[in-house]
Amino acid sequence: MFKRSGVGRSVKGLLAVTLVAVSLVGGGTQARAVMPQSCVDGMVTLMQQTTMDLDSAYRLHSAALAELRVTFGDRPGSAELLAAAESSLLSMQSTSLDMVVAAVNSYEAPLTATAPGPVPTLTYAPAASTTYSVYAPALAVDGNDTTKWSSTRPVQTQWLMVDLGAPFEIDRFRVSQATHPDWKASAYSVQSAAAPTGPWSDHHAYGWAPSDSGVVAFASGPATARYWRLLANAGGGNGWEVYTFELQARAVVVKTVDPNSCLDPLTAELQALASAGSAGMDAILAELRLALALLPLPEAPAPVVVLPTSADGCKNEGWAGFTLGFRNQGDCVSWTNVGVRTSATAAKTKSN
Repeated sequence: MFKRSGVGRSVKGLLAVTLVAVSLVGGGTQARAVMPQSCVDGMVTLMQQTTMDLDSAYRLHSAALAELRVTFGDRPGSAELLAAAESSLLSMQSTSLDMVVAAVNSYEAPLTATAPGPVPTLTYAPAASTTYSVYAPALAVDGNDTTKWSSTRPVQTQWLMVDLGAPFEIDRFRVSQATHPDWKASAYSVQSAAAPTGPWSDHHAYGWAPSDSGVVAFASGPATARYWRLLANAGGGNGWEVYTFELQARAVVVKTVDPNSCLDPLTAELQALASAGSAGMDAILAELRLALALLPLPEAPAPVVVLPTSADGCKNEGWAGFTLGFRNQGDCVSWTNVGVRTSATAAKTKSN
């Protein structure tokens, strides 16, 4: 008997906690916390059991209220006390269910790190500021150090851009370009942007040209972006020949939940919530019983003792004129009736 739909709110909360959480760990490495299905299933079961426990407690206390109505219902002021207690029990149950949802929503399972996963494979969609002859931009990102992209003259301000299709965390790069001074950049930058039109951010010191071989790490640290480009800042006068422009993405470290311990803290928390909710309902009933017992008794007429005038008056059938009638009493000495006599002389009439 839910006052509000606690189950609906709980399901919404469970959807939130089953999503893959992304966080950053040492050095900016991306980490994904993946909750095993066993933990998700266990959380659903715990939530359902806790709400059932709270619902059962409410039903038991509602039955106790019904008994108190029978016992104290005729006392002045009892109706108001019983109604207030019923409202308090519903409020207690609703609050407890809200706490269950909050506990499930805020629960964070302990993580156990595994080995780093593989380095993502990057797919390049290249473009360039200019192209000379058949030396297209794609030839600089084909993984072959013997093919090249070539720009028109001069080298300065020429660029080679790649679209990775999605943002990736990049922390190093490799460039191979022409060795002749007339066809190489004496200084260039590696830049990134969220859009192909920029704005662009530099990832190594402006005017510094790394070695033409080997992998170079960004001096500024890793960066995450979809669009990356190689920009020539200075160089010869013929054009820019780039044999290879390669980016390296950082490995994703996957962290998984230990299925043997993922539910233990949540189990204890939900059990405590159910216990507290039931204890609160017990306290409401205890206070109600005391308050009802202290209410004044209803006014009632004094008992009337009727003495039969003959032996026949004690035999079968009975009396009329009282709020209670007695039949088949047999021989008697006296009857006690809490009704009201109609008169002192016409209180007893023999039934036919």
